[in-house]
Amino acid sequence: MWTLFLTRPRKSICPGSEMPLLTDILIRPARGAARLRDNPRWLSALLILASLSVLVEIFTQSYSSSLMLASLPPSAEDKARILDEIRGGMALRAAFLPVRLVSGWLTFSLLILLVSRSLLETGRVRFLQVFSLEVHSEAVLLLGKVAALVNLLVYPASGHRLLVPFSAACFAGAGDYSIFSFLNAMNVFTLWYALLLSVGISAISGAPWWRGAVIGFSTCALWITLNVCLIRLVQENLHMVP
Repeated sequence: MWTLFLTRPRKSICPGSEMPLLTDILIRPARGAARLRDNPRWLSALLILASLSVLVEIFTQSYSSSLMLASLPPSAEDKARILDEIRGGMALRAAFLPVRLVSGWLTFSLLILLVSRSLLETGRVRFLQVFSLEVHSEAVLLLGKVAALVNLLVYPASGHRLLVPFSAACFAGAGDYSIFSFLNAMNVFTLWYALLLSVGISAISGAPWWRGAVIGFSTCALWITLNVCLIRLVQENLHMVP
């Protein structure tokens, strides 16, 4: 398995004989990244992943809302009002989610590029290559959201927080949401995602695997930390209950 991940492909690749690019990135990231290096492309993967993310988000929010309504006192009038508010919020989040996803992917790609250029020779990595790699690698994090949704369906008692199976949050109770978010991000899907980025950067730039690992894992750690700090800042400014 590790050979599939780390072995760099030969340059004479026949595109027609390969697996779909998204599958290549997930299973043979060095091979997939080499394809993106020679021909960066991202639009089809972005449309597919953004659409699937919206569907998962809608289903997750709908099911979580039904669990919350079921726990409320039996008042038909209150439930109807709350349901209308929830549906309005769900529609707004679903409409805004693609914009939030793309802006996040662009920002994270820029961060990877900055870290890469600080550790590699200038010009060895271009933004379009990094963005294409990032978009395709996001498929792993989508799998993590699906796993969290399955966990919610199996264990509805955890409906107030979307818990990724086998994350650090499963083994360490955290009342504060910012701490929970940090622990929940420590999971096998994040590890897989960082590995794809590491191998991909190494394949695109021609750098040693350990240098790609430094770039991939350090950028992921920095991104998670920034997101947790942002969550904490929002909590404090809006006086939200942990």
